[in-house]
Amino acid sequence: METAPLIIHMISTAGFISNTIALITIYRSPRLQSPFGFLCAVSAGGNIIILTMYSTWYSLPEWPLFEYKSFLSRYVGIIGVSIWSLGFRLHLLIAFNRMMALVFPLASYKYANMRTTMIILAVGIVLAIAQTAPLMFVEEAWFCYEPIHMVWIFAPTQWGQIYERYFNNLPSKVEFVMTVAMDSITLIHLELMKRKAANTCVFRETQFYFQQSAINQQSLAKYLEVKLFFQSVSQIFPFVFCFTLFEYVTPLLESDFGRFLSTTAVWHSVHALDGQMHCSLALSVLLLGLVDLSSACFASGVCGGGCAPPMPAPSCSGGCGAGYGCGQYGCYQMRARAASSRTLKVERPETSLEIEDTPEPSSPDEKFHACCAERNLPDSCMAKCSYSTYTRDSLQNMYFRMDSCPMNAAADIHFCAAQLDLSYLACYDRFENMKACFWHDVAQQK
Repeated sequence: METAPLIIHMISTAGFISNTIALITIYRSPRLQSPFGFLCAVSAGGNIIILTMYSTWYSLPEWPLFEYKSFLSRYVGIIGVSIWSLGFRLHLLIAFNRMMALVFPLASYKYANMRTTMIILAVGIVLAIAQTAPLMFVEEAWFCYEPIHMVWIFAPTQWGQIYERYFNNLPSKVEFVMTVAMDSITLIHLELMKRKAANTCVFRETQFYFQQSAINQQSLAKYLEVKLFFQSVSQIFPFVFCFTLFEYVTPLLESDFGRFLSTTAVWHSVHALDGQMHCSLALSVLLLGLVDLSSACFASGVCGGGCAPPMPAPSCSGGCGAGYGCGQYGCYQMRARAASSRTLKVERPETSLEIEDTPEPSSPDEKFHACCAERNLPDSCMAKCSYSTYTRDSLQNMYFRMDSCPMNAAADIHFCAAQLDLSYLACYDRFENMKACFWHDVAQQK
């Protein structure tokens, strides 16, 4: 067992370095100043505390203060169990945040913001501390380091076994299953979105870009996807490995060194690997901008992204047909506009026709359409300018470049739908309710 302390210190050193790099990288990356980055930072910080505390504990002299089942030894064990339980909840929260940001980007503004995340984390910390209450107040329940065999064990008493089975293992297994379920949903969603975007990428790349550029973009997208997959697996696999060893392998081992490797060494390795995962992801985000995918910018409909470089701005170099003018989104139909103070009107006398006696739009759809006409939107975008065609699917098609209406025009379409401004767009998770509200408000205008 002379090599056991060396193994522990090597694992602890590697884990301390990887978790520290993760913390620094998260702090230095503006794109990780988010609930997701905050949770990763808290997890890395917890790993550092555990690795430092236990590595130091193994090096302490053999004094009565530090001996097996002493008062101090019990409370060190309580801290370890608390952070272990909190670690499961942190990974559950990270999986939840990732699922919300990628699968439900619009709802993530409401349910996965920093305030909600901090409240849930505070509740998780309180629950982790409360979970160790039996270890604090029941004399026959404890979790201590046994120095002869260098293993952490629960009390071999009835209360100790009850705590291990129902207070420690059962909640961890439930949280583990929930984490696996959320990550599975996220990975399935990414695969479906990749297939959906692939058709768009092929169309765009063959028409607007060189083949080499397409290959580079696809390689980058694939790399980012693999990174996300690696993060999910690296979170789940160590816990599966630990449970398998603790439950089925360790009881069969007879040598002290084998039990040490399957318990203490593995437990330390999980915290070190967790830091490696956080470090790898944080560096990827810093260098490649992975979190752009989870920024939920589709809620406002005015930001780029997707599978390939942005589509070039429409050009009127080929000229526009009779009755059409050249606008910022391409050729638009020159329409007569009402000179009403109620109509959103942009003066373009050189390209627009001004007819003072045109009837003022009365219905919500007519007002919506007239507003879009005032903003010189092309025909492909005018088709979206009614409350029956102004849908989430149509905007999503624009976002993924599956519609000839350019994504940049979404800001004008949003503006005309609300006839307000863009400040409300963080609430776009209630899209249909908002649309009904827009319709009612416009209908009441005289």
